[in-house]
Amino acid sequence: MISVSSGRQVVEQKLVAQLKEENKADKKVLTSLPEEDQSQTWRTAVLLYNTSLPLVMTVPILVYATDVRYDVVCALANLSNSTITVLSCE
Repeated sequence: MISVSSGRQVVEQKLVAQLKEENKADKKVLTSLPEEDQSQTWRTAVLLYNTSLPLVMTVPILVYATDVRYDVVCALANLSNSTITVLSCE
């Protein structure tokens, strides 16, 4: 969503630059986009990014700071072949 909203912001900036160029020739042309043409998806994107960032950062902490990593290794070893013994699983 961030990439979509940032792409929309770039398009809006180019439209405003084009309107400013047209305003130099004809002073009756507005130099800003109307309110209904301006995108507000960037607000939602920033809110979702700020909400998800702490959750994403806790995953490596949980995996590497606790014993979850060994539990995953043991579960995968047990699923793949019962003859394989992993030292941390014993």
